[in-house]
Amino acid sequence: MKCVPFALSYLTGKPADDVMASLQEDGGFSSRKLCFPRSVYIPLLEKLGAKITARVVSPRMTVKRWAALRALHGDRAPWLIRISGHVMVYRDGALYDNGDPSGTGKAMEQSGKCRVTHAWQVAA
Repeated sequence: MKCVPFALSYLTGKPADDVMASLQEDGGFSSRKLCFPRSVYIPLLEKLGAKITARVVSPRMTVKRWAALRALHGDRAPWLIRISGHVMVYRDGALYDNGDPSGTGKAMEQSGKCRVTHAWQVAA
């Protein structure tokens, strides 16, 4: 499963196949497309019933550091995080990724040193 459909599915509770179908309809992208531009998936996230409540652009820190700061401030809200063309979901101290949907720590090990390029706090 691709990262964008997984992340939007996780955040909205909609099945990933439905999210992928909506991405294809709204963005005109094929299922072989590796990455969807945020100009497509952020409006779709809102169309699926979620609301962006905060946005961070180029925080200039690694995913691990960014997640630690969120936890330090008691932020339990879900965030959509973009790192170099890949998106994940942060929630309550864990990263959820299409490669690690359970949030067991594999995603943090693999992506923790990557720099966050954008982050959006999401409310369902």
